[in-house]
Amino acid sequence: MEFGLATFWKAASYVVMLVVGVYLKQWLERKPKLQYWLHSATGISIEDPNNPGAILHPNTHTVVPQNAGKQSATNVRLGHTTAGPV
Repeated sequence: MEFGLATFWKAASYVVMLVVGVYLKQWLERKPKLQYWLHSATGISIEDPNNPGAILHPNTHTVVPQNAGKQSATNVRLGHTTAGPV
């Protein structure tokens, strides 16, 4: 069995792709990866104590953030982008 130049380049390409794959995997997993879930949402109706006959509809919810990456996440902000009826 002879090992020619084509066999060498084929084996070398496998080794190079293995090294590149390991590097890319570590580079991508090192990043922070934020996930979040809307755990529960509730809306209730109550009578307005300052305005008899008027009904208020307050809403509440729970958001659960998680960092599934290997690096710490920085500058994470949770905010409300919409306002309820006034």
